[in-house]
Amino acid sequence: MLDRLREAVGEEDVRQWGGYWVKHFIRPMPHALGVALDELHARRQEGGRITNPAKWLQSTALHVEQARVVHRNQ
Repeated sequence: MLDRLREAVGEEDVRQWGGYWVKHFIRPMPHALGVALDELHARRQEGGRITNPAKWLQSTALHVEQARVVHRNQ
């Protein structure tokens, strides 16, 4: 997962914030982060530009996780 994250946000971001990513996204919600990484990759292939991929990934992963929780509890 860290390799995919490096690809998405860059080596420097992962070097500086890797512990944060592991603690808040990789361990508690790996599926949601994986979905967000897939979506970011797809958007980039379509020519979409995301100015802050780290923030976009965090926001998207949180939304995916929240949706999973809602559907799991129904």
